[in-house]
Amino acid sequence: MGQSIEKIIKEAQEDGLTELNLNRHNIDHIPDTIASLQLIRLNLSENSLKDLPPSIAKLSNLRILNLFRNKLTEIPPDLSRLANLEELNLSCNKIVALPKGFGNFSKLVFLDLSYNDIKELSPQIGFLFFLTELYISFNKLTRLPPDIGKLGKLQKLMIGYNDIDILPDELGKCESLKILDVKKNQLVVIPPALADLKNLQTIELSLNPVITTLNQAAKGGMPSLMAHIKSEHYREEYKKYIPTGNGGPPKSPRKEKD
Repeated sequence: MGQSIEKIIKEAQEDGLTELNLNRHNIDHIPDTIASLQLIRLNLSENSLKDLPPSIAKLSNLRILNLFRNKLTEIPPDLSRLANLEELNLSCNKIVALPKGFGNFSKLVFLDLSYNDIKELSPQIGFLFFLTELYISFNKLTRLPPDIGKLGKLQKLMIGYNDIDILPDELGKCESLKILDVKKNQLVVIPPALADLKNLQTIELSLNPVITTLNQAAKGGMPSLMAHIKSEHYREEYKKYIPTGNGGPPKSPRKEKD
């Protein structure tokens, strides 16, 4: 058998470690003594953690926290007290919602929430002003909050394999966005406002029930797609499918006769 987590933490304290890799250590709990460390990077991936102790919030120097593939069902509110956190990986857990105070990660640049059971993305996401990469594919989302538009530094948004049927117009305010992956959702149309994003290089639209004209434009590559959604004709089409104020479900495209 390997060392106990308690012994590992004690030795890390004695050695003055700033990085601790506990990947695949068969850990099902974290003792409060974790707070005695001066960690900058902590890897707890691929363990059996169902929760985290409040004392983890005392790791005030922590910049990178990896909790990939555990058994967490919620994100401990205390985690939001890690004011210096820059990278947070919570993918492959069983998380259903974001806690109150989640927007307090004022320095966060990388957030991975993919492969969870999240049904709603909290408006607090809009307070993560320095976020450049957001991964939330393979969840149960049906909408994105308009607050997503406050993420002016966001470069990569991965929201494939959800049940999203409408993208908010505010997404067009994410001026730094380069990659937008909305693969395998329920999108019929996409906001014309996306045509205003001068840095946008890729829109992954496959496996969505998009209208015929949008599908044809997408097949022509990004220049074709951007020109199409910028056109007055598409803007008129868009209005037919999106309810005023983004409320209610979008209209389904009518099947065309052969």
